Amino acid sequence: MKNLDLLMDVANTVERDGLDLWMACFRVDDDKRPTKFVDRTTCGTTGCLLGWCPAVGEGALRTDKVISMYEGYTWDQYCLDTFDIDVMSSNDEWNFLFNSDWSDRIGHAKLRIQYLIDHGKVPADFEECEYTWREDDA
Repeated sequence: MKNLDLLMDVANTVERDGLDLWMACFRVDDDKRPTKFVDRTTCGTTGCLLGWCPAVGEGALRTDKVISMYEGYTWDQYCLDTFDIDVMSSNDEWNFLFNSDWSDRIGHAKLRIQYLIDHGKVPADFEECEYTWREDDA
């Protein structure tokens, strides 16, 4: 894993600016319908933290590529390029950070990011299906 400090910066920006965090969908239009990432200024109004990275992130989080399942550069590839987390082989890290079953509370997301920054791996007691991890702490 890499660039987790930049992911925390994105989480802080999302929290500070009151941006929506909707873990169930990467990008949606004003009517909450899924849509593709177009560019940094027309990316949609809601996303999980991964979806916000190219929109509000800095440095390594920016990309000139269009992220779209239909145009070849996917969110999975962006995650691998940016955070060195492969959805297929790093499933625990992916699920711990970005799974759509997490709550939409930014405090929860920041706790998970900080845990990975501090420990370099998901908690030993984390199981893929247990999405209430440390819910009382945020």
